[in-house]
Amino acid sequence: MNATIKQSEATQGAGKIADAIREGLLQRGCRDEDISLDWFPDPQLVSSVEAPELRAALADWGDVRQMFSREELEVSCEQLGRESVLAKINLVVESLQAGLP
Repeated sequence: MNATIKQSEATQGAGKIADAIREGLLQRGCRDEDISLDWFPDPQLVSSVEAPELRAALADWGDVRQMFSREELEVSCEQLGRESVLAKINLVVESLQAGLP
């Protein structure tokens, strides 16, 4: 059961991270329909040792890939307060906004 709880926490954390990136891009004037956020592999389908990668794309600007550890996903389930998570979110938003690969 503990593995199931951790899996659920990682999935919820991944959703919160993606939502924060989307919100950051929207606040900077990007259009929602131009934003694409996908996890590879899907946090719902991977073992507890794999670290998923978020692929964030902004139409006509390019895309950015960022790894998040399982632990970062799990702790983000409740709140996006960990420094490393916030730094990665900001890096993705700023890189996409600037059009950097």
